[in-house]
Amino acid sequence: MAEFSKEYCIERNMEFQGNFSIEEEFNQLEKDNYTGIICEGYGFIAIARNQEDQCLVAYRDADDGIIWDEFLFTQKN
Repeated sequence: MAEFSKEYCIERNMEFQGNFSIEEEFNQLEKDNYTGIICEGYGFIAIARNQEDQCLVAYRDADDGIIWDEFLFTQKN
């Protein structure tokens, strides 16, 4: 079953509320920690909180490596 984040569903104007919230998952993390969670919509495989309290999401690259990229919360709900 595909998993979609609340934020992806809002951005795409889907009638579906999402399976999880990136922001809620991020808020549960301590600094320098991550949780493995997949968002089929955005294509990431994990969410992290770094030392600077930034939200990062992990993607697989073409060589099956991991790339971390900052996720910016654009909407507050």
